Amino acid sequence: MRFELRHPFMAVENEGTATYGGSQRLGRYDHMRRWGCGVIGAADLLFYLSLYHPRYRAGLFADAPRDGRVTLDWYNDRIDQLRRRFLPVIPHHGINGLALAFGLNLYFKKYKLPLRARWGVRPGRLWDEIDAQLRKDMPVIFSIGNNFPWMWQKNKLGFYPAPDREGCKPAARTMAHYVTVTGSDAEWLRISSWGVEYYISKAEYCAYVDQYSSNILSNMLYIREIEE
Repeated sequence: MRFELRHPFMAVENEGTATYGGSQRLGRYDHMRRWGCGVIGAADLLFYLSLYHPRYRAGLFADAPRDGRVTLDWYNDRIDQLRRRFLPVIPHHGINGLALAFGLNLYFKKYKLPLRARWGVRPGRLWDEIDAQLRKDMPVIFSIGNNFPWMWQKNKLGFYPAPDREGCKPAARTMAHYVTVTGSDAEWLRISSWGVEYYISKAEYCAYVDQYSSNILSNMLYIREIEE
């Protein structure tokens, strides 16, 4: 990866295994397991910042263990508080990008964190802004949007187990889903989704957005630092 997080990504320990980032599939409630990916992305962002950046060590994740490994109960306790207080999940819809930015801004203000979030960047700036955020050692919440305008269609984007489309088939396919970007190069994004490390082809992502989705639905959460 040309740009990547400087520190190991957080892990949830569950029944003898460790995830790569959080996983909505390990949530306590059905609506979280089915539609909670946006909350997971926000939690992993806040967890990482609290863990490795002292100025952001506040709020629900202030007591994050220094080794970045937590129990499932610890993680789900924070997820449930984050969902109830800042990021409500709507059954069958989850949380859209604007609501995600709004909820995170409430969190930043509540705990006096010098950050502000907004949903979306111009399409031509997407990869540059992801790289810029990674250079600041900040995970990126990234969306594979719904099919649009034909929202009943089921076209999906592939996730690869390694950055090599010639050598392997997608390990998973999805749409209407948030992931967390932890690395980026000219051709690939490295992501966390469902607690697993995957890779997204940038070329395939652009083709998916052009053919099946839109730049509003398929975009990133942009976070800027503000003066205290």
